[in-house]
Amino acid sequence: MNNAISVSTEIGVVTSSEGYPSVIRNNQSYILDRESRIFANDVVDTDEQSKLQIRMIDNTILSMGHGSHVVLHRYWKMPDAVRLEGTFTKGAIRATRDTQNIEVEIVFKTPLATIQSISEDFWAGFIDRTLDVALFNGSSVIVRNRSGEREVVERNHGIKVNIGSGPQEPILWYDSRIEVAKAKTIVE
Repeated sequence: MNNAISVSTEIGVVTSSEGYPSVIRNNQSYILDRESRIFANDVVDTDEQSKLQIRMIDNTILSMGHGSHVVLHRYWKMPDAVRLEGTFTKGAIRATRDTQNIEVEIVFKTPLATIQSISEDFWAGFIDRTLDVALFNGSSVIVRNRSGEREVVERNHGIKVNIGSGPQEPILWYDSRIEVAKAKTIVE
């Protein structure tokens, strides 16, 4: 991964937004709108009236729901692989992509666990002081912390992480739960 894209290089672009999502870049705050550029080390926030959708340069779509906070630390792009590393501390996010010939790995550190995905569609969100992570389509989502590690490999299954405990066994998410989760990150 020594081919990291430098901090000043664009790693994505806003494709749609609701409300007034913002970014902090070089200690300056900016409102994000359609066509706003996203860079490595950007701190991206949505308030309770905002949502945001970013198309990364590998065509992965990162969607953020109301009240979300994400820091996009590092982005590597090689001929046959991509890796995005970030921090996700509140709200809800969803990463979707078309099946590609390259592997896309997304790693988000949260206060409760680290999420590592090589899927085509996963969702994560903080609900009532717990972290829920679901695989909607793709290979795998791994959730780990000091107390354990679990992997979701079945479509429409999810993992819950409570404060102070390891990730729970994956369980099937029913259609109603999936639709509620997806709705949190859909930008209209």
